[in-house]
Amino acid sequence: MKIDQSRISQIMKNYSKSQVKQDKKLDKTCKKDQVSLSKEAIELQEFEGKLQAASKKREERITKLKRDIKQGNYNVSGEDIAKKMLEQVINKSI
Repeated sequence: MKIDQSRISQIMKNYSKSQVKQDKKLDKTCKKDQVSLSKEAIELQEFEGKLQAASKKREERITKLKRDIKQGNYNVSGEDIAKKMLEQVINKSI
């Protein structure tokens, strides 16, 4: 079999056409990835955000209390302490 330039050109054209067809098929069959979160996952994310906000507020409150105690500005009446102690005892017994 004799290989000449015209034969090579014909083979290259055929190969190029088949490549283009394959590429078009791949483009049609390839779908983009898609992610969707369940309702529960969205609720968990919202809950996590609320927990972080509450944690930050608590941390700020603790820092303020520590500062007030250290500076001697934190004063609580004995009556308030007694009320809280009674509340805790009652809640534990129920």
